[in-house]
Amino acid sequence: MLVMVVWVAGIFIKTSIYLYLASLGLAQAAGLREYRPVVLPLAVICIAWAFSLYENIIALAKAVAKPSINTFILYLLLPLLLLLVTLVRENIAGRRQTGEKND
Repeated sequence: MLVMVVWVAGIFIKTSIYLYLASLGLAQAAGLREYRPVVLPLAVICIAWAFSLYENIIALAKAVAKPSINTFILYLLLPLLLLLVTLVRENIAGRRQTGEKND
């Protein structure tokens, strides 16, 4: 029983943190001052996506057992691309602040 409580609490905390970070990032990308207006719409989209992602538990088990190219793109290439864009943007912003010219 205790294991189940800890497991459910962990999932709740992890989901809450992910929703907060996604809302904060979306609000910053949209140029909003507050993140709160995007929390509920983003949560509804996430819930709808979660219910429609796999038809049943067997499809989920197959997807977990044999990852596809989509999994590779979503979990490796996309984060690396975002990291690369961030590093390039910080480099460009650093040059502008120091007054260096681009050769």
